[in-house]
Amino acid sequence: MMHYHAYAEYDAAPRSCGGPGTDVLVRDEGAYVVFEIDGPLALAWASDELCRVVRQLLHGSKRDIILDLAQAPFADSAGIGALAATLNLVQSVGGKLILLSVQPRVMNLLTRLHLDPFFTFSNDRTFAFAKQ
Repeated sequence: MMHYHAYAEYDAAPRSCGGPGTDVLVRDEGAYVVFEIDGPLALAWASDELCRVVRQLLHGSKRDIILDLAQAPFADSAGIGALAATLNLVQSVGGKLILLSVQPRVMNLLTRLHLDPFFTFSNDRTFAFAKQ
């Protein structure tokens, strides 16, 4: 079950939808909205739901997003598509997307697909949260 726990600007009610055991905590960290993804970034519904939530946030006052992937052991093609779509959405409003603590299997897939040059990566939480 995928659970979204949100902060007030997103939607105060936690939301869940069917899936492979992935939890996502959405929180406001001042300059950034942080998505902590705990579980695989997989299946088409994950892509659709992530993009829907990001789109909703970007229509508010937030433009910069950190996707914390420290607890996301892998991603499938739909998950990679969600990352690419999120990047496009954020860039379309002049925002910034940082992928934090990307796990080796996810990074390997991004590299094999030649998508890694398009993303900003950080393994340093302090650096990632510094407004750049």
